[in-house]
Amino acid sequence: MKLSNPSRTEAIAEARVKMDKQYTKTLAYLLRGDLVDESYVPTRKNRERRGLIRHRASLMKMRVEVKNRLHTLLDKYDLSYEYTGLFGKEGLE
Repeated sequence: MKLSNPSRTEAIAEARVKMDKQYTKTLAYLLRGDLVDESYVPTRKNRERRGLIRHRASLMKMRVEVKNRLHTLLDKYDLSYEYTGLFGKEGLE
């Protein structure tokens, strides 16, 4: 089984008359001549890794948003802190 990239399968993408029977014949012809440009399908392991990376990136973004909100609240109510970093060792204590 092959997954054809429709944007690269020009014979079908440029067809003016859109009919399933015509698609089937054209695809069969292209498959016989090994002319079908396949889409990349990552392995299950790579898909899972990508999912973990996306999840980590979203968590990092949320962390930055929360820190920015806290800084905004401190500035809004004119609350100051005497240590160098609000989220460093001293700031968290």
